[in-house]
Amino acid sequence: MPSGLQLQECHRLAATAKGWQTPIMKTHFLLPLLLFIACDGEPVSPPDTGWGTDAGQRLDGGDGPNPVTDGGAAPVADAGPGECGAVTFFLDTRSWDEQPQQVLVAGSFNDWDGSEHAMLLGDEGLYQILWDGPPGRYAYKFVADGRWIRDPHNPRIIDDGEGNANSLLVHDCEPRLESLYLLGKTPSAVGWRLNFFAPGLDALAWSLNRVALAEESILRTATTQQLNLNLVDGQIHEIRAKLGEAQRLIHFSEGVSEDWRNSLLYYAVTDRFRNGEPDNDSPIADVPQITNYRGGDFAGLTQALEEGYFTDLGVGAIWITWPLDNPEEAETSSIVDVDPFERQCNVNPYDRGLPRQDRRFSGFHGYWPKDFSTLEEHFGTVAELERFVAAAHARGIRVMFDLTANHVHISGSVYRDHQADGWFNEPARVCGWEADWELEGETCWFTPQLPDLALQRPEVREALLDAVFSLVEQTGADGFRVDAVKHLPRVFLRDLRQGVRARFEGGGTGSFLTLGETFSGDAASVAAYVGEDAMHGQFDFPLNMALLEAFALGQIGMRQLHERVVGIQNAYGGAPMSPFAGNHDIARFVSLAEGGLCGAWNMGANQAIAWQDPPAPPATDLPYLRLQQALTYAYFIPGVPLLYYGDEFGMPGAGDPDNRRMMRFGAELNEREARTLRFVQDLGQARQAILREGAGFHEAWRREWWWDGQVLVFAPTPDSFVALNRGPARRIELSLDPDQNVAAGGAWSRVVCGGQDCGGRTEALEHRHGSGQTLDLPTESASIWRHRR
Repeated sequence: MPSGLQLQECHRLAATAKGWQTPIMKTHFLLPLLLFIACDGEPVSPPDTGWGTDAGQRLDGGDGPNPVTDGGAAPVADAGPGECGAVTFFLDTRSWDEQPQQVLVAGSFNDWDGSEHAMLLGDEGLYQILWDGPPGRYAYKFVADGRWIRDPHNPRIIDDGEGNANSLLVHDCEPRLESLYLLGKTPSAVGWRLNFFAPGLDALAWSLNRVALAEESILRTATTQQLNLNLVDGQIHEIRAKLGEAQRLIHFSEGVSEDWRNSLLYYAVTDRFRNGEPDNDSPIADVPQITNYRGGDFAGLTQALEEGYFTDLGVGAIWITWPLDNPEEAETSSIVDVDPFERQCNVNPYDRGLPRQDRRFSGFHGYWPKDFSTLEEHFGTVAELERFVAAAHARGIRVMFDLTANHVHISGSVYRDHQADGWFNEPARVCGWEADWELEGETCWFTPQLPDLALQRPEVREALLDAVFSLVEQTGADGFRVDAVKHLPRVFLRDLRQGVRARFEGGGTGSFLTLGETFSGDAASVAAYVGEDAMHGQFDFPLNMALLEAFALGQIGMRQLHERVVGIQNAYGGAPMSPFAGNHDIARFVSLAEGGLCGAWNMGANQAIAWQDPPAPPATDLPYLRLQQALTYAYFIPGVPLLYYGDEFGMPGAGDPDNRRMMRFGAELNEREARTLRFVQDLGQARQAILREGAGFHEAWRREWWWDGQVLVFAPTPDSFVALNRGPARRIELSLDPDQNVAAGGAWSRVVCGGQDCGGRTEALEHRHGSGQTLDLPTESASIWRHRR
């Protein structure tokens, strides 16, 4: 069907269409085109199809059709062909290694026999076919040279009841914005020209950064809409298309890398970061300060952005608490009440024989959501959240929401309204007490107050994901940190990723990222939840353990650290993982390094210390210097490094909840903390500058220039190297061979240095290949060197 189809031809084709047709179609666009019949401005609902580089890969593992046996995939009763117009399926095979000779479409609408319904190969390698059938829900697959594949970018999937899945066409006559796709983007005299395919969507209302676009900046045709935009460089822009209550969000940026690995991710626990609006402060009565609401909110985050706090740190993305509503009342939890050191730190939180004390908790952390859509009033309003995201985007900073999908709170409307509908894994079996965390992790309840969602049921997944995606479209967020990934059914992770692809990545419109949390020291277990039907990447817990053992606890040497980390990274296949030195579930780094706690991941013992004897700021330099070394290593290996709020200056703390103290700024920091903050700011700026001028970290980082028990020198890029010394000052001799992928000629200059005597050591090196290149390393130091020609 030519893109310039005239109205009379549209009516003729719609009137004569009966069943399957394969009209000759030509496109003149750079990207695949989704077509369907739309006459007199009345659009016909298309399948949620799209394009992508994985179109040739098998997504279900099966060899043939997976017929759907439930009654949902059937035509609507008393509806005949043509009632909703025609739909065009398409498949883009241009990126396939080998082009197929034949592509069919088979589904519940043709008894899974695609032999009569071959798709036509149009221009640019796009296979297409027009279908005109009654409204309904239809399962289908493409058959490419006998190989059955799901439609790679249809967001809807339906299971066949036998462990496989098909694509789902919902043909319901309702106009939907899934038919809106970015066809191409080109620079223009005033900025950028964005071409969208938008057949029948002539009533679309467009906005840029929440300001309505003037009609003269929009060129509309029967099937396309072109936006001419003047976009400020270095910002992330929110383009929205609205049709009634429905809207689509398209992120567009110039001068901001779309690769999250070029960003430093900062985690701000919303309630504990900054109080910007005291009017929403309302702590819960009879709850201690350590577990109560402290006043942090969206307004406070926005203030910090506007003051340049995150920019000074070199931050490129901010992860905040899941913003949904938590219960207004406190919960009581029975916490082990023993002296861990009298038990050699052997404290099992599930040991019923240990003394306990009831402790009161609020939902300040955001992990007790009551429903799928209401915001937490302590954090602020929808408008304040939108302002925060907009302020971040104006500075080229992305925003990631924590996503709590495993459960809801028992006091909320979701449990109240759907308990009888099979939406929950019942009867309740509490993880660790009545059910094994590993064996029953997908169905047990985290606590008696947190009913576990039955996400294996499609209606539960659909309700949650529709609300989650709507929140993103409303606020403009750029990614999810997905909580407790290994406790979520695989089908949920699959549908989450498929929905992200279709709604936020279609046509290359953005760089939406999902990072999962799988708390395990085994790299293979973490990697098991990364892939096309799972997370883009995960937080690197095995690497975190190695970092803590090397820098906080001094249990392994620098050579052993680097060898371990190289092996860990090999397990991930280049996925965007997140290395980190600290997070909200483990004790604070400087308190571990000072030696007064019970080991890196000893949750039970360190939680007891949190209530009995929370640590003060360290009284010596060493814990802060070791933190600087750990952050330097995490920043300069491949990944999306995480900076946990407060780690930029070395906030102390034992286990949860003491590791979530209120943030401090400026004059609230002591001298050691202020010095650490300056180093971490310099470190973030150096990382940002090095990556801005290069093409990311190179494989050469794996190859050390120097290592032993105390020293590690490696080059993350050809124009930079990192030197870490976990000991007294010393001089080493480097050998800069050409095959080490280092820059030639010029000189090296030290751009960042943290250590006890940085000022009195070498600040420049003449570059020369071969042995004899000496390097002076300050005591307990971390330094970054850059090459200058």
